[in-house]
Amino acid sequence: MGLGTWKITDAKKMDTAVDAAIASGYRLFDTAVSYNNDKVLGAALQRHINAGTVTRKELYITTKIDPTASNRIPTILNDTLQHLGIGDYVDMLLIHSPPWTATGRKDMWQAFEALQSQGKALSIGVSNYNQDQMEEMRNYSKSWPITLNQVEFSPRVNKDELLEYMRLNGIFLQVCL
Repeated sequence: MGLGTWKITDAKKMDTAVDAAIASGYRLFDTAVSYNNDKVLGAALQRHINAGTVTRKELYITTKIDPTASNRIPTILNDTLQHLGIGDYVDMLLIHSPPWTATGRKDMWQAFEALQSQGKALSIGVSNYNQDQMEEMRNYSKSWPITLNQVEFSPRVNKDELLEYMRLNGIFLQVCL
């Protein structure tokens, strides 16, 4: 279980959410560049680290970069790391949604692989990819199978074929509601 921070941009609301999440045992915190909240999330997490409630190593930080930023990925991740202020890496870096073209998907994934090789992202994955887009990655991914695909999945949003494809290929599903 993790805390998704979409739409939480107010510092007090973020503090309240992070306090409750940490008290409940959550250690995964999910954000994205497009959420525009990495500074307030970072401040809330830093407060707990400084108080000794948690250590950075206990936390699992996921962030996502939009495909519209494909030519500035290293700069954007460096900015995110600076805003979060909790170290020089994220635990999981995701492509927020698939770029429209196969070339765009390949270029973005290879930029992510470079960041992973530099230690700036311990793991890399995708968000909102379908089976065809993930299958295409076999041709250019150095790290096939990819680690995970973060998608909406619920009784009302059922993606059994996608789930079966991921199961057969060793790709973890991270559900977002």
